Amino acid sequence: MAFEMEIAWSNQARKDYYKVLDYLHENWGLNEVKNFVDKTEEVLGVIKKHPETFVESPRKRNVRKGFVTKYNSLFY
Repeated sequence: MAFEMEIAWSNQARKDYYKVLDYLHENWGLNEVKNFVDKTEEVLGVIKKHPETFVESPRKRNVRKGFVTKYNSLFY
């Protein structure tokens, strides 16, 4: 079986994620919330299976940026 990285969200990351979901729901509707959740889960799936896929930050060693949307990224 292939290695899968475990993903643990910080409290701040979880709060920020829910703020984005609230914003999308209030301004764009449930369909956009679903799209964002799906894209986030897709990126998390890539991180779990291939953690070195995304670009390493030039500012912080061992921090990578997973692109979710034009305006949202995951840092891990």
